Amino acid sequence: MSLFLEAFKEEGNYLEDSDLAVELNTNSSDEEYLDYDNHKDKKIKLEHNEPSNMNAFKDYQIKDNIISYDSLSKEQSVVFDLIVNKGKSVFFTGPAGSGKTTLLKTIIHALKKKHDAFEGYNSLRVGVTASTGLAAMNLKGKTFHSHLQIGLGTLKAEAIAGKLISNNGYIPAWNCLRVLIIDECSLINSKLFDKLNTIAKIVKKNSAPFGGIQLVLVGDFYQLPPIIESYDILAKIGIVTDKEDYDHFKKNRFAFCSASWKECIDFEIELKEVHRQKGDPKFIEYLNQIRIGNVTDEIDQEMNTLARELSPIEGVEPTYLFPTKFKANNYNLEQMKKIKSRTYRYKAALNGKLKGTKEFAKMIESCMYPEVLDLKVGCQVMLVKNIFADGVVNGTKGIVVGFKKVDCSNDEKSPNEPLTTENDTIIHHISHPIFDCDSKRHAEREQYYPIVKFLPDPSTPTLTTTITVREEEIELQDVKKGDVLFSMLQIPLIHSWAISIHKSQGQTYNFMKADLRSTFEFGQCYVALSRVTSRAGLQLLNWHRSLVKVNDLVNAFYMKLKDPSSISKQDITL
Repeated sequence: MSLFLEAFKEEGNYLEDSDLAVELNTNSSDEEYLDYDNHKDKKIKLEHNEPSNMNAFKDYQIKDNIISYDSLSKEQSVVFDLIVNKGKSVFFTGPAGSGKTTLLKTIIHALKKKHDAFEGYNSLRVGVTASTGLAAMNLKGKTFHSHLQIGLGTLKAEAIAGKLISNNGYIPAWNCLRVLIIDECSLINSKLFDKLNTIAKIVKKNSAPFGGIQLVLVGDFYQLPPIIESYDILAKIGIVTDKEDYDHFKKNRFAFCSASWKECIDFEIELKEVHRQKGDPKFIEYLNQIRIGNVTDEIDQEMNTLARELSPIEGVEPTYLFPTKFKANNYNLEQMKKIKSRTYRYKAALNGKLKGTKEFAKMIESCMYPEVLDLKVGCQVMLVKNIFADGVVNGTKGIVVGFKKVDCSNDEKSPNEPLTTENDTIIHHISHPIFDCDSKRHAEREQYYPIVKFLPDPSTPTLTTTITVREEEIELQDVKKGDVLFSMLQIPLIHSWAISIHKSQGQTYNFMKADLRSTFEFGQCYVALSRVTSRAGLQLLNWHRSLVKVNDLVNAFYMKLKDPSSISKQDITL
C-alpha cells in the first residue's frame, strides 16, 4: 500500500514525492538527463576516495555540523563504517530501544553528504524510505512503495518494471538511485522482497544483486510480522497459485525467508545495547528475555506486580494500549463523551496538485495529523510534531486546559511559546465552537488555539510545560517545479487515551498501561511491553506468560546474526 509520509525539504533540493518523479525536469531534454547519469564514472572515483578510517569521516562530518559521530556507541560505529565507508549492503536490527532509528538517521545524513557530488540530486541517489507512513515520517522520507513507484506492488515484477520503463526509461527515482534505505523492513513479506529485487535488476539493467543498488535495511523481526491477506484475496490477484503455495508463503512470510535476501545482504548485524530503558537495567533484562520468548518464573512474577493502578499525573492518564485499533478508537470516543465541556472542532486545510486523486486520499488516511480533530477542556492529547519547547517533542502527552484567543492580524509571537501569565486570554466558552483551520479562516482576525499542559517526564510530575499549540503544515513539494503536491494544515495533536499496539510500534512512552487480553500475533506482547521507558511508568493488565509468542523461524534467524564486535577486516573484504 502506498502510505503517506511526512517529507521535509533539506537544503532546498529534497524530492518529496516520487510518485510524480517522472514529472521532474520535464523541460529538460532526455540528452541532458543522460549526460548527468553518464557522470557515474566520476562518482565511482569519488566513492573510492572516501576516507577509509573513521576519524577522517568523523572530522568531515563534525566540521560541517551535520551529525555528531561521537554520539554513536562502539557497536553502532561498526555498522556506520560498513555502510558509509565500505559501501556494504547491511541489515541491522536490535531490541526495542537499541538505537536503531538514531543510528539510521546518522547514517542517512552521512550518505547524503557522500553522494552530494551532483547538487540537486543527492536525495535521488539516496532513497530514504520505510514500510509504513509513520516510520517514513519519522525519517523525513517516503514509503518505499511511493519512492519506487510500484503502486500496491500486486502486479508481477515484469509488469511493474515494464510500466516503469515505458516512458523511454526516464525514471529519476530509479535511474539516480545508488542507496536504498528501508526502515521497518520486518513488515515486508518475502514475495514482495523477491519482487523488488527482480524489478531493480530489470529497471537498472544490471544483473547484480538488487540491480547494483546498496541496501540498508533496518527492523526487528521479533516485533510484529508482515500482514498476510486471506487466501481468496491473494489468489485472486495472483500472489499465490494455490492453497499449498499460500500455506508455504504464510509460514515463510518474513523477508529473510526470500531467495533474494542472501543474494542482496552482505552483513546481518544485531545491536545488543539497549538505550531506551537505560535507567532500569532489570527491566532491560526482562524485555530481552521476553523478546526471544523466554519467560522465567521471576519475570512472570514481576509482570504480575505491574497490574497495580497508575494514578494520573497532573490530570494526565497513562496511554492505554489495546490489541486492536477498533478497541483503541472506541476507548477514545468513550473518554471524549465523558467530558461535558464544549467541543472545538478543527478541520484540516487540504491542498495540493494531487487533490482529488486516490493517492491524495491515502496520504490523508496515513497521515499522523487527523483530518478532523475534536478537542475539549480536559481532553487528553499527544503531540505528533516536534516543536522544540522545553522538552516537548513528538510523543509528549498533555491535557487541554483551555483555549487562547489570538488576533491573527497582529500576532508576532512565536507559534509555540510557553504560556505567560500576562496579556493572555483563555477562552473556555466561545460563540463559534466549530473552528475550520483553513486558509480563509486563518486570514480572519480571531482564532482560538488549544492550550495544553504537557508532562515531558512523569518521573518529575511538578515539571510541566504549558503551551499554546497552533496549526502546523505538512507539505510535499515537487522540488524542481516548485509545485505543492500535498499539504495539510492542522493542529498537531491526537487523542492519547488509547492507541493500538500495532500503531505504537516504533514509539516511546513514559507513562502507559497495556491490556494484553486478546493479543493474537507473534511479537505483539513484546511490542506493547517495550514501548515504555521503565517499569515505573507501566501498568500491565491481563498478563499471562502464555501470551508471549515468538516465531521459530525468527529465533533461528537471529541465532545466526553477527555481533558487531565479531566482525573482522577479513569479513569485510570477502
